[in-house]
Amino acid sequence: MRRLVVVGCDGVVSLAALRWLSDQKASFVMLERDGSVVATIGPVRPSDVRLRRAQALAHVSGAALRITRELIRQKLTGQELVARNKLLDATTADTIATFSAELTTAENIASIRLIEAQAASAYWSAWRTLPLTFPKKDLPRAPDHWRTFGTRISPLTGASTRSDSRLRHDELLICIA
Repeated sequence: MRRLVVVGCDGVVSLAALRWLSDQKASFVMLERDGSVVATIGPVRPSDVRLRRAQALAHVSGAALRITRELIRQKLTGQELVARNKLLDATTADTIATFSAELTTAENIASIRLIEAQAASAYWSAWRTLPLTFPKKDLPRAPDHWRTFGTRISPLTGASTRSDSRLRHDELLICIA
């Protein structure tokens, strides 16, 4: 675990628990229900001023564009491989490969984000009809719409149902009612 995220302001956190998090080199974040930060505690690490300066100047130096392009290229390569080898959908894989090739000529991060969104639309559409299996004894209780992966687009708003503030695999979220 790298981060413990608590949503809500009721409850108690002991000093021993905070010490344990520190020993794990994990951060503690406390958020209001609206997402605003109440408190944050993290491990103390040495700061490399050269790295901080390079990060601050990444947009000016062009490093941000190069890094963004490479990260999205790797993501699209992974999606293409999943579509081709696991979902057995060559058409979707070829579409994603076409979008990936466009990354080399993208002139700004907004263009890269658009390419990523278009590729994601193709990728997740390949999952739409993927069947989900249930134990036979649970089938009578599983509604039909649970039996396929379905869409990642809200039927009400037409927008993506995922949040930009989603948790990573190494974070733990605790929501206090």
